[in-house]
Amino acid sequence: MQRCSELDDYDGETHSLLLTTLMQFLAQPDLAQLSDDKFQSQIQNLVLRHLSLLLGYGPTERAFCLTPQKLRASAPFNAFLSALPQVLDRNLAIGANLLPMTLSLMIFCPAPPSKNNGPGGNSWLQSYKPTYSLWYLETHPRRMWLQTVLVILYKYRYNQPNLAPLVQSIIRIVLNTLESQYHRCYRYVSLAACVRQPSGVYEAHTIVSHRQVNAADAAAAAAAATATPTGVRTRQRKMGISMGTMGPEIPFLSAEQSNRQQQQSQMEPPLPHPAQAVNHAVHTPMKQSCLRVGDEVACHRCSKCNAPFEEFSEEELGLCIVIISTFVHREPALAATMLPEILRCNAKWAGSTTYTWQMGSNLYVPGEVGAIARQFLRCLLHQLTPNKVFIQLFQTQVPEEMKQSFFKTMASALTDFVELTPAAPLQLLLESLNEQKQLSPAQIAMMLPNVACYIECLPPLELSAQIWTPLFAQLEIFCTRLILVLPLLNGNPIHSNSLLRIMGSTNRVAALQLAPSRGSILDSFAKILLYIIQHWAGFDYKHLVELCHLAFRSFNKDREKYMLTRTLVDELVSVMKLKSSLPDSTLIILVHFTLQDAGGTLPPHCLLMDEMDCGANTVKLSGSDGSAGAGTTGAFDCIRPHFSDIMDFLADVHTLSKLKSNSRAMSPGPGLDEDTLGGTVKAGMAQLLALEVVRGNGKDNKCLQRYMPWLLNPPSSIQQGPREFLECVCHVRLLSWLLLGALQHTALVTHTHSNGPLSVSSATSNPCLPLPIEVSCSLADHIQGILAGFAEQSKTSVLHMSSLYHAFLLCQLWTIYLEFMAGQLGNNSNAEQQATIFNVLVDFWSKITPSVLQLVAHSSLTEMVNLHFLSLMEALSECKSSVLSLLLPLWTPVLQAQNSQLPVHLQVRLQACVEGYSLNTGTASSGGGVCEGLETHLEGWLLRWLQKLQFKMGQIEIQSSTASQFYNV
Repeated sequence: MQRCSELDDYDGETHSLLLTTLMQFLAQPDLAQLSDDKFQSQIQNLVLRHLSLLLGYGPTERAFCLTPQKLRASAPFNAFLSALPQVLDRNLAIGANLLPMTLSLMIFCPAPPSKNNGPGGNSWLQSYKPTYSLWYLETHPRRMWLQTVLVILYKYRYNQPNLAPLVQSIIRIVLNTLESQYHRCYRYVSLAACVRQPSGVYEAHTIVSHRQVNAADAAAAAAAATATPTGVRTRQRKMGISMGTMGPEIPFLSAEQSNRQQQQSQMEPPLPHPAQAVNHAVHTPMKQSCLRVGDEVACHRCSKCNAPFEEFSEEELGLCIVIISTFVHREPALAATMLPEILRCNAKWAGSTTYTWQMGSNLYVPGEVGAIARQFLRCLLHQLTPNKVFIQLFQTQVPEEMKQSFFKTMASALTDFVELTPAAPLQLLLESLNEQKQLSPAQIAMMLPNVACYIECLPPLELSAQIWTPLFAQLEIFCTRLILVLPLLNGNPIHSNSLLRIMGSTNRVAALQLAPSRGSILDSFAKILLYIIQHWAGFDYKHLVELCHLAFRSFNKDREKYMLTRTLVDELVSVMKLKSSLPDSTLIILVHFTLQDAGGTLPPHCLLMDEMDCGANTVKLSGSDGSAGAGTTGAFDCIRPHFSDIMDFLADVHTLSKLKSNSRAMSPGPGLDEDTLGGTVKAGMAQLLALEVVRGNGKDNKCLQRYMPWLLNPPSSIQQGPREFLECVCHVRLLSWLLLGALQHTALVTHTHSNGPLSVSSATSNPCLPLPIEVSCSLADHIQGILAGFAEQSKTSVLHMSSLYHAFLLCQLWTIYLEFMAGQLGNNSNAEQQATIFNVLVDFWSKITPSVLQLVAHSSLTEMVNLHFLSLMEALSECKSSVLSLLLPLWTPVLQAQNSQLPVHLQVRLQACVEGYSLNTGTASSGGGVCEGLETHLEGWLLRWLQKLQFKMGQIEIQSSTASQFYNV
């Protein structure tokens, strides 16, 4: 063998001609026949043995005695490979005799140069797991290699134990070739994060009948792959893929494939310095056979891992896909273990485009690799459908990086395939699951993300109702059974989000309106949705809004339109009535969900997300009132019958303490905890009530007459008893929350958050002004009733004692509210109306101040009144109230009435408040304590002040409810 390996050095041309003649003879089946005669048989075996020795292969040792790079440069190898496809195609008897040696040759000849591939060092053939591609073969030998493998797969039986592993190794090389077209550097990427093993779900006992295929079929398949000219197309394909679906993906790879390029970079020497390369080229004589594309020619390499940039022609890539298709069709049992990788690799090419104008469409050039891959994907899925391939496919763990592109390509490939529609995979999957006696929770948990991704990739409008109807029938049965499995799942956000996405995508299908089972499906959806919000937390808000919006938009009957939204709203009302409990984060989401449909919102930090994420969790659709930026879900319509319950919830001082004891643990997040949860919920419901009053008021204040008839009938000035006093306090507390909700809506939605006073702010399009100025006298009467009866009623109970805080709080809010109302009229125009509002405000305080002076006259209440009044002045100063300059002369006597008894620290606070505000201009000085330059969404002074006030109101109510004697003023 050593002598035969050295013959090429001095007699290569002779051996090339000799082998060419021999191969031409062997290609004639009428001449080259295996003889039954013993003597002739020995001669034939001797000739074939010498043929193997000329190729450097020892039949006895079953190993090659030379390196792969030397084999590729030898004349006998190139002569043999050039005629090998013709011999195998025409002479099956000789081909079967040469098959073991040929398969070993097909594995060995493309191997990269390595020290381990020397004589006696190619025992790695027994492992049958090559990690290299066809890059080291020249163009012509590479084409002959592909044609040889294609003929073998079509015309020979290779499922014997000694041949099957060799064929699997050849298919592995073909897959490596498809993967190597576009280099991805793995050296600087965490393999633990990017490489994930697919689950071994494909059974090896797949049985498919074999079909006889003649040489004409093989030639036709090869011609289909080579029908399109190459050339510049490869460059264009690379551009198209980088902009399309094959960019930065790290798909589900086996460990061998992920390490292949690393092993190549380790086996190959680093690039020499350019000067050294020039010297080497000048002083080193190179044979013509060494000027190759694979071994020794200079090529582009990765600057990070030094792996060569491998690039193959359109024809070669098409032949690779045809080879894999033939292998799966002929021997599905051998291909079973490789099917996940085959599907992933083929789907990547099926989603690729040759030209940029093809991206985003289903237009393909006949014969290009993308068209071949799409057809193979169709045939593969259709062939394996009886073997329940879809239940295995959907329970395979697919990395998120490539899940979307894989299922999108799969759905696109089946779009115009009559035998297997895009909805058929889901239909067959649900049929398989419905046939099971009991659903497996682990199986369902694995399938839900994949099913959600695939159903989102389906075109809901392009498929006819006949395609969707069988799927809906199976979905009805599956959802009914799924409800029983939900308690067995662990409540991972992936599961809840997947269920919301599946239900939302189903509602997007227009054919659902015509399905006979739509009522049952919606009932099941409502039960699933109710279980999610009651028991699971952490789901994405955008999926919830999209689900309800699609149901509201898709159906015509009110019952079907509002079914899912009403489920959420009824659960929110049940929580307010303390009949149910929800995770705290879910409760906040439901409040925001209802507010969004009405045109309002909660602060982003209350939703456990920052401001940038808040925009991503808001469905940008037209609202129920026609306003932009809100999702039309019908939630506001569903909650309208429950506004009386909302008013009871706001007015009751015990609701926050009960809600706190009834709440469940929530995910940790900034700005929201058990102390701030109740105040946030009340502020949100108050904003909702304010929006309802604004919409239903009109010129005759119908909404106020319906919800607050007592506001237009102020309390009697006659001495009140304890019951009347508590009712007055309850009304004042309700009005305070209502004004807080209106101002919060102003701060979050309409106001520009400038640092100027509210009275000079720019007008907004939809101001939230639920109370007209005509009720100012009624508010003053309620506050006067509390101030007049506080001295006598304050010792009755803790609730009576907190009434003074609520009275002064309403004064603060009403003052800020009227100033904002005046600012909405503009600075120059409507001056008369502006003056009217300020006159109303001054008249309001003219009524309140005497009552405060009377209360200060009680020596035991002087310090308490001074504390509340000083807090009022500091709040108005922080809010840059322009009315403060008008009222300071009127209020100073109140604080100085008992100045001798005023503590020193209160005197300091009073002096800072008076000196920090200019009486002439009404503008804050630098020492006024107002933060300058806070114009962002969360740091605007109005929202910041409202957040502090909201927290204080909630704490006071909790303390009052639990009979605490401490009040933080």
